[in-house]
Amino acid sequence: AVPVTASVKSGSKLPFNHPKVTTSEGGECPYKNPLKSIGGLFKRKQEFPDALKADTTEKEMSETRSGCPVKVAKNTSTSESSASSGCPVKSKSKSKSSTVYNVYSQPIDPKNNMPSVANQLPAPMQNEKLSTERIRSTIPKGGTDEETWTYPSPQMFYNSLARKNKLGDTEESDIGSVVAIHNNMNEKTWSKVMEWEQVLCPEAEKEGGAKLLKFLGRPSDLSPKAWVKNMIFGHPLPFDRHDWTILRPDGTEVRYVID
Repeated sequence: AVPVTASVKSGSKLPFNHPKVTTSEGGECPYKNPLKSIGGLFKRKQEFPDALKADTTEKEMSETRSGCPVKVAKNTSTSESSASSGCPVKSKSKSKSSTVYNVYSQPIDPKNNMPSVANQLPAPMQNEKLSTERIRSTIPKGGTDEETWTYPSPQMFYNSLARKNKLGDTEESDIGSVVAIHNNMNEKTWSKVMEWEQVLCPEAEKEGGAKLLKFLGRPSDLSPKAWVKNMIFGHPLPFDRHDWTILRPDGTEVRYVID
């Protein structure tokens, strides 16, 4: 039998699983690519004759299993080869800014969506000075052991109304009473949330109870209930909407829509 030979150009590289062939003039590669024809897609995988199977050593096989297309030189220093990926090719780092902003372009703490630096400065249209004192709530804060949420000061509340264009005919002298009502409403809202939690997850109370992890103001987004009541029954639109995300002791996050 005439041995099968193949013409291999000097310097060319064959795939790692290509059978070893004898270099000579003329001849064709004994490995036929089944993808050259559409029919080849449905054929069984080409088997190499025993005489053409590569005598790959165990070391070569381990290198091909590594998944890295670049072979590392044997004299690579320890510091260079100790990368966790094991591949000498550096990938582009997926770096991103650590600063998060809210819809008002204010830097916020991603854990609670609150401004990183509270705005306690007077608003441009403000005529009277407002208090910057803040009162602590009884609502437990998610991500902490004993801490509770802190309510905004009258000045912060006024700035929030101005930013949302909801001041209307509100005077600076009214803000103190408005903040007190706001704080009381939040306490009652948390009490209602806890009533739902006692029904939905009664075992959470035995492990310390749920905590308010974060909240997000969505004044322009109507909840399905608010839409139905307004469009069908003619009820007035809610003054505001907040989505409260609570954290249960087992790590489950649950969102409550408050409007």
